[in-house]
Amino acid sequence: MTSVYPHILNTVLPGALRLTRSRFLSRARQMSRRQFWSREQLKAWQHDRLCQLLTHAYERVALYRTAFDEFDLAPDDFKCVEDLRRFPVLTKDAVRANFPDRMLATGCKPGDCQYVGSGGTTNRVMVLHDFQRRDVGLSTDLMTYAEDAPFRLGQRQVCIPPDECSVHCGTEKRQQVSLLARLRSAGARKWFARDTASDLRGILMDQWIRRATVLPPLYTTEPEEVTENCREAIEAIKRLRPTMLVALPEYLRDLAHTIHQDQAVLPPLKVVRPMGANLPAAWKPNIESAFRCPLREHYGARETGGMAFDCRCRNGLHILSDQVAIEVEWDGRPAEEGELGSILVTDLNNFATPLIRYRIGDLGRIDYTECPCGRSTPRLVLEGRECDAIGGPDRLVSSEEVANVLYQRHRIDRFQLVQSQDGSLAFKMIDAAHDECRDDVAQTLRDLFPAARRIRIRTVSHIAPEASGKFRCCKAAQQRIRISAGLNASLG
Repeated sequence: MTSVYPHILNTVLPGALRLTRSRFLSRARQMSRRQFWSREQLKAWQHDRLCQLLTHAYERVALYRTAFDEFDLAPDDFKCVEDLRRFPVLTKDAVRANFPDRMLATGCKPGDCQYVGSGGTTNRVMVLHDFQRRDVGLSTDLMTYAEDAPFRLGQRQVCIPPDECSVHCGTEKRQQVSLLARLRSAGARKWFARDTASDLRGILMDQWIRRATVLPPLYTTEPEEVTENCREAIEAIKRLRPTMLVALPEYLRDLAHTIHQDQAVLPPLKVVRPMGANLPAAWKPNIESAFRCPLREHYGARETGGMAFDCRCRNGLHILSDQVAIEVEWDGRPAEEGELGSILVTDLNNFATPLIRYRIGDLGRIDYTECPCGRSTPRLVLEGRECDAIGGPDRLVSSEEVANVLYQRHRIDRFQLVQSQDGSLAFKMIDAAHDECRDDVAQTLRDLFPAARRIRIRTVSHIAPEASGKFRCCKAAQQRIRISAGLNASLG
């Protein structure tokens, strides 16, 4: 029955979606086709959507009208996608300072919108999504999970988010109300009302399409409970027999360790996916061998939706260029191809609270080379959070680079590196080998940070997650990435 259900679902789903006013299925198919457009076609599409968004922002959003006037710009000045660089960058501080009064578009119906909070690793913000933006979000979710991957609508998945994410990212399960029960309670005359349609779509997604079971977080205040929590999660996975497992990278790593340690045998999954943070490359082989399936990655944020996904070649994340315009900026200028920089996102679909050149807080590199899969879209290589990048006198070292070097060279269970204002480094680790490797680790850190004034290393038994439930392996002393001038004056 499990293998037949997705085929039945795809037969009846188009009719069921009419009750919810959703077009996410047809939108997802269109997005899939656009991935194979030529770059000229994609740029033309982006520019058309961008012109609509800029005109709308200029006419209806007070924050952007101020920015246009201050920088002596008008929507007609943007003749191509590259001209977007003339517009100031939107920071999270600016969003918090101006939301909702100066960011909400006039004429937007609040009853048709939902408040959406970012995941909350650092600097949590709120935005609004109208019905169309939420529908597009469902389409991008489907793209990032199912495109070129062994997962289909209707197949069961298990999610293990941290506490904060399960609350703010909307992954917690809705009330178990059936579709028919909600239709009966609404009455035939209200089947197509906005609130009824919104409820029906949520029930349809949770119970028929996503079929996601959310398990409790693995980490609690008691570190000795982690292994037992992993064993309970493994038993739940055995019982539920999902097609896909989605969890924090640290959860996937610890689950894989417990599976190998206990010699547990799980029913084969088709795919595992990290969520909420970058997964160090050194962890991938162990995770894939434990779950006996490939590990696939995607990139998104609650406030912007899905933005990129990996294809079968797994050589970077293909950007959904028809849905978002992504730039990488370094030291106030466009980064060169392959150069590390701050990721700026323009959401081409959010007309309720537009996000234009939004500094999302992540680091990455752009790759424009052709991919063997045939898609023409540029690829994004993620390098972790800006606030986790450790600065030196001549270069910035991302948390991704630090994690990959340390986990590949040393048998460390977990670590955290903190940079002080004076440039010294405090490094604490859980030593998986239970031997004296401090000198080797110290040499690796000196190789990475030759200008560090002092490096202090200590071994600990436990490293707690952040209040969000996520982990930060690196913490920088201060922000060391300069962005375009004039930002704070116009949008702060």
